Amino acid sequence: QDITFEKVYISTYGENKNVGTGTVTVTAMGNYGFADVTENFSITPKSVTVSGITAADKVYDGTADVTLDCSTAVFEGKAEGDELTVSAGGAFAAADADRESAVVVNLSLTLGGKDKDNYVIDSANSQSETRAKISPAVLTVTPNAGQSKTFNTADPELTYTYSGAANGETPVFTGAPARAEGENAGEYTINLGTLKLADGSGFKSNNYDLKLADTVVKFTINKAAYGDKTALGSAMYGNDGTVDLSGLIAEGGSAARGEINDPDGVLTDTVTVSGTTLSFSFADDASKAGKTATVVVKVIDAANYDDYIITVTLTVENKLTPILEGDVTLTPA
Repeated sequence: QDITFEKVYISTYGENKNVGTGTVTVTAMGNYGFADVTENFSITPKSVTVSGITAADKVYDGTADVTLDCSTAVFEGKAEGDELTVSAGGAFAAADADRESAVVVNLSLTLGGKDKDNYVIDSANSQSETRAKISPAVLTVTPNAGQSKTFNTADPELTYTYSGAANGETPVFTGAPARAEGENAGEYTINLGTLKLADGSGFKSNNYDLKLADTVVKFTINKAAYGDKTALGSAMYGNDGTVDLSGLIAEGGSAARGEINDPDGVLTDTVTVSGTTLSFSFADDASKAGKTATVVVKVIDAANYDDYIITVTLTVENKLTPILEGDVTLTPA
């Protein structure tokens, strides 16, 4: 004969979802009669494994501060429908720039979301670190404007300012800026020359890339003062004459006739300057012998010298008188 067992009780559970104390109540059914029995039991947090947290690369700033992104975090072990988030704290294991590889970021994780109290992070198997790159900061050198010297003098030490040092650091430099080659008057672009960063006083050169400012700064070689010059010339009255000024005209300079001072009227109107030669003509008047006139020659646009003048003093000479020696016989024509 078959024996049939029938269910003689029902079990009723409380909500029993959240961590804490759960309940179950047993109620008799049918011909069985016993009082309801309610029992309590503990609900403990469920372990979840967290991964997928990333760190943002940054430029060296002298700190170990890091920006973390938890938006792509993955939770393994979370019940379907539960809401969990995670926040992360952390710092770079080292503050220095690393030109070769990413730097370790140590993480500390905290659960959030509506159901956070029902879970605990499985620290042994969850993400404990990530990596990100710290790139060197740019330290910009800007040469000071207005640096100059006078032609044919020694160069001064070139000066500059810098910007971009992180966290109040004071850079250490070796070497010096330089300028483009050349010694003639003009402008020359200033460059980094031998200027470099060095380690010292808590400053680490590897944390920076040295860069010259984009704005071009020029070093100026100014023209020197050549000084006004004088020259002498002479000819007999009634004759033409020339004065060679080539030794008095600086390289690249152009000569032009300027003011004439001729109080005694010894000159005709034909006083000219062509190239490096002053040409003149004296009036044919014996009474002018011994008298002088001055001509100003202006020299402009010399390569390395300021404009200047040459004052030429022209003196009228007597005509030559032959000096005869011995007996002279005059023969009529």
